[in-house]
Amino acid sequence: MAANPLEHVSLHLGAIGFVWLDIPIDIVTRLCFRPIKYLKYLGWAILDLEGAIHSGGQPVEDNAQLIPGGSYVYVVEDLALAVPVNLKVANSKRTESQTQTSPREAFRAALMRRDAECVFTGAPPFLGLRAVHIVPFARDEEGPYLLGDGGCAERGYSLNHSVNGFIAAPYVHIAIDTRRAAVLQTPNPMLSNDDVRQRLHPNRDPVHHSPQAKRYIFQWLTFGNENPDEVTRILPNCLLALFPDVSQPSPLLLHYMYGCTVLRLWGRNVDVLADSPRFAHGPPPAARMLGPSQTSVDYCKTIPDLEAGHSNNPNSVDLNSRSEEQDEEWHRTESGTWQRVRRFHDFDAVQDLVLELTLRGKPERRRALEAEKEEWESHMQAWVTEVNTSGVPPEAPQ
Repeated sequence: MAANPLEHVSLHLGAIGFVWLDIPIDIVTRLCFRPIKYLKYLGWAILDLEGAIHSGGQPVEDNAQLIPGGSYVYVVEDLALAVPVNLKVANSKRTESQTQTSPREAFRAALMRRDAECVFTGAPPFLGLRAVHIVPFARDEEGPYLLGDGGCAERGYSLNHSVNGFIAAPYVHIAIDTRRAAVLQTPNPMLSNDDVRQRLHPNRDPVHHSPQAKRYIFQWLTFGNENPDEVTRILPNCLLALFPDVSQPSPLLLHYMYGCTVLRLWGRNVDVLADSPRFAHGPPPAARMLGPSQTSVDYCKTIPDLEAGHSNNPNSVDLNSRSEEQDEEWHRTESGTWQRVRRFHDFDAVQDLVLELTLRGKPERRRALEAEKEEWESHMQAWVTEVNTSGVPPEAPQ
């Protein structure tokens, strides 16, 4: 018999009365085959510590089913070592201000070159596809502080890179942006590919789209007051994303945002997390500048203006040259103006970004990230070899 949608279980993180999740059983059973392992994943994603599930003081087997109304505890060796997610990251909107037109366009262009269509549904570009940030771009300034290392922001790393996003249909974007849904990446330290439900969108031919080893799964985490069957008829649950082998979103960023999302939806007593010794707080408030607000004109000059400044400045450099230190390039916007945009073609810069945001000094996370780097470099070497063989002038990889 199907579980009553009103039935819940509680998952206490680290200890009874610390922080807990009030989780609908119906949602869990729609997402996975082994719900106990899913509870372990939630605890790991929120605390960044591996642990085990206990109930009544006894460990619970991975293959056990949830008991309606049951109380479970995610037991870790030392709760003081936890680096909890910061819920503020999930409270941010992804919409960028108009002063950020060029980074937004560059981000979308990079994702369209990689994904070309909605990664979950296969919807084509003319349906108004969106460039979705995993960690909201509106948090680019303080995001590194919230995720774990304020020094990352000071060194100028950006979240506006293709490892922090994907292309999706508008309704997929809205579901994720409103925190009704999230993307689960498997395998991970708590879940294997076989532990969770997954399927290709009905529009995709399984003969030509075989599942990949590293999987990205769209999951509904709440249906609000809507009928789940009606919602999933429009946008099916547990959809597999398809990405090219060359470049894929960062699993570490997805795990962090998954933890933020479930904590926002199901969390209780979450303010206690801020008292954890290793909790990452936001940066101090910046001093407010006096005078009129800046507009896109302040951030972007037309080519004639730039050329005039160039001719009047004997120390200026050619417009096509690029500073190695700043690693920037000229980018033409839809309006015809030009802007300088920071480039991140070197994976080391991306690795440092993800390292500082999510690794947080843990050796097991470092090994996972190094594996990602080696996989990326292997694909890049294959890409370079193919380009050199074909004789086609290469585009800078994103």
